[in-house]
Amino acid sequence: MIHNVVVVGLGLMGGSMAKAVRAYTDCKVYGWNRTRAVAEEAIAEGTLDGFADDAALAQADLLVISLYPQSTIDWLQAHMEKLKPGCLIVDFVGVKQCMVDAITPLAQAHGVAHEHLVVVGNDHLEGLALLLALRADDGGRALQKHRQAERLAR
Repeated sequence: MIHNVVVVGLGLMGGSMAKAVRAYTDCKVYGWNRTRAVAEEAIAEGTLDGFADDAALAQADLLVISLYPQSTIDWLQAHMEKLKPGCLIVDFVGVKQCMVDAITPLAQAHGVAHEHLVVVGNDHLEGLALLLALRADDGGRALQKHRQAERLAR
């Protein structure tokens, strides 16, 4: 079950993911950003429960990373050992083969799973809601909440 989510990179994609997790699940959401002030603002506005420090990484069930390709590889190389075994990593890097080559062996060595999520337009919200619904063992509640919110927004 997914209870704790860490979002790395709080720009357009990562910030949207943090907001989607907050809106459609009961998960705790922690964030990391190269510029700490961005994470502080997300905490102040209620999107994040806190900073993605070592303690949050150790409890993360899902890590969503949204950085440039080399920054993603560098960040994961520096922090992978802090993640608990079984943590699911989802990246939003558009260039996939370099990610597979660099991250898959590292993830396997640390007992975590690495998934690539293909993002097109606003489908990332549905994709994340579906992923959480499948992993959360909540009978699809996350996806139902997302679809209900979409209907209300129309």
